[in-house]
Amino acid sequence: MGISYAYQIGATQANSVQSADAILAYQQALDLKPNYVRAWANMGISYTKQGMYEESIRYYVRALAMNPKADNAWQYLRTSLSCVSRNNMVEACDSRNLELLQEFPL
Repeated sequence: MGISYAYQIGATQANSVQSADAILAYQQALDLKPNYVRAWANMGISYTKQGMYEESIRYYVRALAMNPKADNAWQYLRTSLSCVSRNNMVEACDSRNLELLQEFPL
């Protein structure tokens, strides 16, 4: 299975509210291309849709470590941090300070 195919399967499943299946497909895409920033961010979105905010945070942080200019990932990260009442981390997110977010290793 190619990287594009695995990613597209994940995106399709995520859009059809099959977040658990999307996670598996995105993981396959990441196995093929570990630096695929969009797949990392979309894994976070899929976990967020399942209410697994702590897990989603790890994926957003990983995506942002590879591309700190990914505005959407910062917004998604902020939302997940707010959902788990990590207000101190929301400030780090607002200032786009990745160093303060490193407590969420993947």
